[in-house]
Amino acid sequence: MTRHLGRRTGLVTGLAAAAVMTAGVLPAQAQSPAGKSGNVFTFTYYANAAHTGSAVGQWIYGYCPGYFTNSWGTRTAYSVESEEPCG
Repeated sequence: MTRHLGRRTGLVTGLAAAAVMTAGVLPAQAQSPAGKSGNVFTFTYYANAAHTGSAVGQWIYGYCPGYFTNSWGTRTAYSVESEEPCG
């Protein structure tokens, strides 16, 4: 029984190490935009994957130069993101 526990511990340790090593090499679009000073981010949410019809919600936040956020409506899985410099 101890032998199986050792294998499981090794597997879990290996998976954790792999996750830590790959976390720093994610593509730019997969990384969080947090900390991008001088930019405003807008997420517009729609009711369907085609992004047709009226938006059902929106989330705007930015670092211009301080942090701000504003939102309304419903956040769904169907969104369009835009990024603009502070104006």
